[in-house]
Amino acid sequence: MTIIQKEVCSIENNFKIKLPKEYRDFIMKGSLEKLKMHRFVTKDKKVESIVKYFFSPKKDYDDDLYGEIQGFTLDQKIPINLIPIAITPAENRVLLSISGKDTGNVYYWAWDEEPEPPTQSYQFMRLIDNNFDDFLNSLHEIE
Repeated sequence: MTIIQKEVCSIENNFKIKLPKEYRDFIMKGSLEKLKMHRFVTKDKKVESIVKYFFSPKKDYDDDLYGEIQGFTLDQKIPINLIPIAITPAENRVLLSISGKDTGNVYYWAWDEEPEPPTQSYQFMRLIDNNFDDFLNSLHEIE
């Protein structure tokens, strides 16, 4: 088992979650670095932003997936079925639904618009795509 596979299994076991297959495959292929600084647009066309980078599954790595799940999902800043998977230049997050009726949906979360304490709702979120593969296919390089 590779280090990345061990880290992904550790995240799933520690948080008792199951990552959607498309996202899990993306991580396992080591594609995180390839998609830095790619542009996306929300479905409603109201937000255009950039994936600054995807969070690494390596624990204790700068901005790791483990810490993001702990700090946002488990600390109840966002609904429990969502996990942060990427960050934008404005420090907002790209979220992935890992359970419920919207499993696989990818959202843009305007964290900087949230009041204190956060709403723990979809109020400051906008749908980007209905599944992770469509999200990846919609990303385009900054020119």
